[in-house]
Amino acid sequence: MEVTIKYFSVFRALTNRVEENINLAAGATINDLLEYLVKEYGRKMEEMLFIRKKLKGYIRITINGKIVRNVQEYELHDQDNLYLIVALAGG
Repeated sequence: MEVTIKYFSVFRALTNRVEENINLAAGATINDLLEYLVKEYGRKMEEMLFIRKKLKGYIRITINGKIVRNVQEYELHDQDNLYLIVALAGG
């Protein structure tokens, strides 16, 4: 199956891409996609995404326009569109 991921902020700078089409096995989860990104882009990507093997709290992933909770176990589908975002807060 193929999914499209759009990068924002530091992820865009890290990957040097605005978006990317990625082929994954049927039944792949977001965790599988994140593991692919770490293999593809290395330690810097891993440091941006994870702390103690858990997705950092300020990382947001949307799928087809919706923010997904329990994101790492979410099963992906062919033609899903994902956004990889660093959530910002301020006041």
